[in-house]
Amino acid sequence: QFRIPCYTLPIQLSKEPYFKGVVDLPGYMAIYSPLSGATAGNGALIQIGNINIRTNVSGAQQAVAILPNYNQTSGTASNTDLLINRTQTAVGSGAQLLIDAQVGSASKFNVTNTGQGYFAGNVGVGTTSPATKLEVNGSVRFLGTANATPVDGEFVYNTTLHSYTYYDSSSSSWKTLAGGTVNVTGGYWTQNGTDLYYASGNVGVGTTAPQHKLDVAGNLGLAASAYLNFGATDGATGYGLRDNAGTVEFKNSTGAWAAVGGILGVGNSITSATAGSVFFAGTAGVLAQDNTNFNYDSTGHTFKLGYDSTHYGTLSVSSAGVLTTTGTAGQTVVGGTGVADLLTLKGTSNAGATATSPAIQMNVGNNGATNAMTILNNGNVGIGTTSPTQSLDVNGNITIPSNKAIYLSTPGTANSIGYAGWFQGGAQPLTFSHTRALNDGSSYINFLTNSAEVMRITYGGSVGIGTTTPYGKLNVYGA
Repeated sequence: QFRIPCYTLPIQLSKEPYFKGVVDLPGYMAIYSPLSGATAGNGALIQIGNINIRTNVSGAQQAVAILPNYNQTSGTASNTDLLINRTQTAVGSGAQLLIDAQVGSASKFNVTNTGQGYFAGNVGVGTTSPATKLEVNGSVRFLGTANATPVDGEFVYNTTLHSYTYYDSSSSSWKTLAGGTVNVTGGYWTQNGTDLYYASGNVGVGTTAPQHKLDVAGNLGLAASAYLNFGATDGATGYGLRDNAGTVEFKNSTGAWAAVGGILGVGNSITSATAGSVFFAGTAGVLAQDNTNFNYDSTGHTFKLGYDSTHYGTLSVSSAGVLTTTGTAGQTVVGGTGVADLLTLKGTSNAGATATSPAIQMNVGNNGATNAMTILNNGNVGIGTTSPTQSLDVNGNITIPSNKAIYLSTPGTANSIGYAGWFQGGAQPLTFSHTRALNDGSSYINFLTNSAEVMRITYGGSVGIGTTTPYGKLNVYGA
């Protein structure tokens, strides 16, 4: 054990000192080393090693503790607890460290003679448990100028431009983010003059998974004079949308702004439109309304389409689901304008309908009180009857005008086998004609009553009454 009493005792050592045991320095001690020359090997002015300090007591143990106690009531003297003031005329090529803290011969912290510092672990400022290489619990201020030979990622703050500047080695240039914006994405943003753009990918505001070039999970705000522009550049041309003193306006391709807020208020109720108005694109693409010719009556469930105020038609639906059409000059349904266009009327699409169920009915008279024609699901057509039993069932008279006839033909062909009609000229006879003859001449015209033949006219012109094989022009069999 070596003890130096509490008074000034300058000690000048001619060689490296060595104290074994406990060294108690209660006062002031200065150690000066005269060592010089080209002495090889390791050396230290003070070396503390293989120490077992006060192993019989508990508490914190320090190899070296500096515990000053100042009681300076006056004066301007500066106080320094640990001073390393190195004087060097020349140094070799080895590492020049003012402080080097090691664990197991591995440096954990050191400071070189040029002021550069090294930390092996994380550094915390304002925190005792930093999780990254540098963690600051508080604000950070960047000042100063860039290095003469900058390296990639070097970051400084320009107090003149009030902007953050970083060095990009890929372009060998400094890039300034306007407004002090820090690039934290690894170079995805690119500056072009005073403009900042994103080269590729999607940008999300309020979302981490943007699906479009810009996805905003929240509201967008525009200045009073700003507008949305749909096009590559701003200017007089190109489509746009803006708020002009509370009126939503739309800009068409010619650059003309037209108000749409008066008719269609975005996010508001329609205030200036007439009830039942149907909007359509008018002049210059502006939404317009024409209540005279184009509207809907929600009370009567009627849609109106007109040519003018006196020529129009309506389409309405009743509570029973009946669709009704009207027209001021009648109603005409046109199938099309082409030679192959068809007008198709479909009665039902219900597969469960019976063959004799009415599919299409045409009613006439006041409110359709009189049935004029009925078509069943089996195809039978009834005129004057709603239950036709034949392909054509007419309950009433049939009038055939002069020079017209009823032709009989083979179904599915254009070959007529006969006709009945009357023709003007002379005595205007009622004519029955058989226009086809079999190869053996056996075709004929017969007349039946109660399903029994009473008269026959052969192809050769013979008439038989009561016989089917008349001989001569007239052959009567029976009384």
